[in-house]
Amino acid sequence: MVIEHFSSAESIFKEVARVLKTGGRFIVTTPRNTVESLIKIYAKNIDQEHVSYFDYDKMVKLTETILEIVSYHRFTFGLNQVFCFEKLKSSDFMNFEA
Repeated sequence: MVIEHFSSAESIFKEVARVLKTGGRFIVTTPRNTVESLIKIYAKNIDQEHVSYFDYDKMVKLTETILEIVSYHRFTFGLNQVFCFEKLKSSDFMNFEA
């Protein structure tokens, strides 16, 4: 997923949660904000490409009522990260408005 390129990450996660079965998993990789200075070396206008960066706390806040982070790891010298989300139980999800 290229979530850092979209202006409405919340709506993307809501749609993913809507179509996932309870207990279904969704994996997201995204660069950390520390990578931008390196990307600027070889990619012009990166400021126009990445709308937002996400860290662990931001992902928790963004998905806390619909998905749970069940795994999180950084890789490529800590410049990238991978999140594994699991859809919350149906009873928890019923309180969510799409």
